[in-house]
Amino acid sequence: MISRLFKLTFFYFIITTTLSAQENWIKISPLPHQKWDLNSVYCFDESHAIAVGAHSTVSITEDGGKNWETRPMSKLSGRANILFSVFFVTRNVGWAVGTYSSYMGSGIFKTTDGGKNWEYQESPAFYPLSSVHFLSTELGWAAGWRGTILTTNDGGKNWIKLNSGTVQDLYSIFFINDSTGWAAGYKGTIRKTRDGGKTWFFQTTCTFPYINDIFFADLANGWIATSEGIYRTYDGGINWSSQIFGAYPEWKSVYFKNVLQGWAVGENGSIARTDDGGENWVIWEAESGRFLNEIHFSQNNAGWIVGKKGKFLKLP
Repeated sequence: MISRLFKLTFFYFIITTTLSAQENWIKISPLPHQKWDLNSVYCFDESHAIAVGAHSTVSITEDGGKNWETRPMSKLSGRANILFSVFFVTRNVGWAVGTYSSYMGSGIFKTTDGGKNWEYQESPAFYPLSSVHFLSTELGWAAGWRGTILTTNDGGKNWIKLNSGTVQDLYSIFFINDSTGWAAGYKGTIRKTRDGGKTWFFQTTCTFPYINDIFFADLANGWIATSEGIYRTYDGGINWSSQIFGAYPEWKSVYFKNVLQGWAVGENGSIARTDDGGENWVIWEAESGRFLNEIHFSQNNAGWIVGKKGKFLKLP
């Protein structure tokens, strides 16, 4: 159940001071390209990151953003035009998913050399894939439009379509272990599995239009980034309460290092940070007028953000 009541003690404000006054987020310049939107990023440390986006673009840096290698995957494969999500399990092995420019059909790509070359993998899905998540080089899942959820247990050689129990578009999928995972998306839909995706059950449907991202720090504590705020659960998704509430800005991505320290990014260059699990957030506009689409942190605490028009931000 979603609670839309907020406490009088709710701590929500926007600070309009400079970005450096909030955190040492560095604006990457020059950008690898300034015309194409970047939708997803995966970083390994403060030097190495890979981002994907429009025109099947894969942008790779190995020196903290000073230099970029940009690979238009469409020319390599001829299969897809828009990449929505990228995920790596090692420095070399990762996947990216997306669709064609007509938003019909799905594309799944695998790399075993850190993104320099990609192999197309056959997908049983007809609709676009929005999100991909792996736990190992063998076991992973992808989610997309019209309730699409796929799984593989052989590194993507074979993808199997699962019955999600919904026809709503799914924008994010997240697994905390090989049994328990969540998928979320349009019309506030959240589905959960406890058997690796064999069966999915209804968890909640919110009244707001979109859940753009879902993230769990453990089996109990999770957050969703939505078109109407940030919400948290303390019980694995049974109940959700608002932490940042309101139709503006729209939040696109949420990431937590642990149950206390987390970030969210979204509309109008908004970045939010919490150090107490979301009870209090500090919010500021890092890049006015630009949508920030995703935030990711490496294991050594390096953070990267990507967004519209090729925008990159980095937290060393």
